[in-house]
Amino acid sequence: MAMKFITGAALGLGLAGMALAQDAPMFGGEEDQAYAQQVWQAMTDQHLAGDGAIMSFPYPGTIIIRFS
Repeated sequence: MAMKFITGAALGLGLAGMALAQDAPMFGGEEDQAYAQQVWQAMTDQHLAGDGAIMSFPYPGTIIIRFS
């Protein structure tokens, strides 16, 4: 009996959480996009992003060892 109550309560709280998440304000609006453009421009001006970006320590990858 207690397990049914716990399961029902968890389901109810989960559904309530999803309903609240749908009412959350959207991100990625005009203000966010303008800021992202400023950040990207600063990064490209310093050659940290975009064509010709500086890679001081390129990622060498990993060695995959397979045991058969």
